[in-house]
Amino acid sequence: MFRENPNKKLSLAERGAIVALTNSGLGVREIARQLGISPATVGRWQFRFLETGDILRREGSGRPRVTTPLQDLRLLRVVLNKPITTSKEIADTADVDVSRQTIVRRLKAVNRIPRRAVRKFFLSPQHIEDRFEFAALHAYRDAQWWRSVIFTDKKTFG
Repeated sequence: MFRENPNKKLSLAERGAIVALTNSGLGVREIARQLGISPATVGRWQFRFLETGDILRREGSGRPRVTTPLQDLRLLRVVLNKPITTSKEIADTADVDVSRQTIVRRLKAVNRIPRRAVRKFFLSPQHIEDRFEFAALHAYRDAQWWRSVIFTDKKTFG
């Protein structure tokens, strides 16, 4: 039973497997090899099971969140109201002082991604002049012909 992500926390089933394999008489290294985890992790959970009698994670282990559920909800509301916006605008509108990455993580948790509008450049004076010359040159053309004209000075694909 090798783990897809060795950095992810052990599941309840994996912690139970450590205890079961320990009770069957296997050593730390053999258990670690079978489960695809480090021997230190096996030893830690064996010790914790002997100490507490259970395999539950400790309350509050891990870094505390920097946002409250109410702040998370405000971030989500901002994105729902205006989907095309930057992380900075989201933080300012929601009045939440967190990093851009925190906002991205909170929104990804609810399957939303902050988006920003693509920057489009205005026509340069040269482009304007070229278009005017083209229009003057073809002013006699009918409306049907003009419907087929597409100006493509700067087009980004992708």
